[in-house]
Amino acid sequence: MVEQLRSGFLGLFLVLGQWLSPGTHYADISVSSVSKSATGYLLQCDMQIGWNQELEALVNAGIPLRFRMGAYCSGCDSLVFVRTLYFDVVKTTYYFEDNYLGRLRDSTARSDTYPQVLLALRDFTRWQFVLCRRAESCRIEVELLPSRATRLNRTVDMTAVWGQRKIAKVLVVNTGNGGEQ
Repeated sequence: MVEQLRSGFLGLFLVLGQWLSPGTHYADISVSSVSKSATGYLLQCDMQIGWNQELEALVNAGIPLRFRMGAYCSGCDSLVFVRTLYFDVVKTTYYFEDNYLGRLRDSTARSDTYPQVLLALRDFTRWQFVLCRRAESCRIEVELLPSRATRLNRTVDMTAVWGQRKIAKVLVVNTGNGGEQ
């Protein structure tokens, strides 16, 4: 009961914030933190998704929203996964899945369910990468992928609705002279 009430208030504030925001619908990537760990660097990434009513209508119609998130580093292996936002029409809830594409094995992780799309987007637009210590620079890239509408037996390209195919940001992690940025 308390959790539902908390989600309701949080969703209301997110709706009001989106409604009162300037509404530029501009997508961008930001790296909110870089911290050193035992194995390398931990990057906390966020995306300003550029959400709009057309994207929401497509997701609510049961067409998943798919992004390929990648970290392409100098001196390290690339890290890539596909994140997909779904709307369960029967349960009227949102969730997302991460499909990790790795050298050793592929794996899938599923999020919790969310009663509102803005609550799901809050977590959908945040992710982490762990880079090795040898990384000097890293190109973080997010690419919109075509989605499969199984009920319509069609593939849907949401590029025109989102406004671009991909966004990227280059981050200098280690300058090579012992100093870090």
